[in-house]
Amino acid sequence: MRLVIVSSLARAARCICQNRKRIAGMAYQDFRKKYLGSYAGLVWAFAQPLCTVFVYWFVFSVGLKTGQVNGVDFFVWMICGLTPWFFINESLGASTVVVREYSFLVKNMSVDFIFLPLVKVASATITHIFFVLLTCFVAKYNGIDMSISMIQVVYYTLCTQLLCIGLSWVTSSVNVFVNDVEHAVGVILQFLFWMTPVVWPVQSLPSAYQWVVKLNPFYYIVSGYRDAILFGQWFWARPVETAYFWGVTLCVLAIGATVFSKLRPHFADVL
Repeated sequence: MRLVIVSSLARAARCICQNRKRIAGMAYQDFRKKYLGSYAGLVWAFAQPLCTVFVYWFVFSVGLKTGQVNGVDFFVWMICGLTPWFFINESLGASTVVVREYSFLVKNMSVDFIFLPLVKVASATITHIFFVLLTCFVAKYNGIDMSISMIQVVYYTLCTQLLCIGLSWVTSSVNVFVNDVEHAVGVILQFLFWMTPVVWPVQSLPSAYQWVVKLNPFYYIVSGYRDAILFGQWFWARPVETAYFWGVTLCVLAIGATVFSKLRPHFADVL
């Protein structure tokens, strides 16, 4: 079994390396088709997320009158958590249906299309870059000093990409056979959003229960963006959480690559 997992991971890595130019081209075309083909263009990439930010700001800042979190204005703190979550939500939502979307390519059995979920993750990364820049601007406008620790956003973006790729290998392959997976992913993401301290601080929980929230690997990502942009804290200052996150992510990648490789020969029969 261990050899099968290692073989699947090695095959996936080799396929991604061989198709890196194809992935970049397909990601650009996906982004272009999704946004640049409409009249409003790139505006639509920001419209829904910005509306979501406004709603949460109104509810928590105006309605509940939430002041500061760890010495930072709540709005700035919140948007630093929402930025990676938008990336996670778009990556997993889009990549879950990618095999069905590219069924014409899947039926060409000469192509090892395990790289397909990466197309959606790479496409979502383009939008994510704009949101990171917007978040940095908002932080700077609200008096947050920009430090060298912000370069860690690149590291946490990579963390998000790898975790989403591993999860999407599972969801996209199973979705070929069970259409309900697409809807289940949406429900699970909504559940995880509220289970992850995106719009609420983990300190609001009793200390005895905070470890449960920290078992969620998305917690590491969301809190990491805040550490990088707002608090100037480096990821190696959290060695236990960092080791745990990479342990979980590597397991997810291994399981995802194995599941995708096992189910791949049967895709063409179903599509």
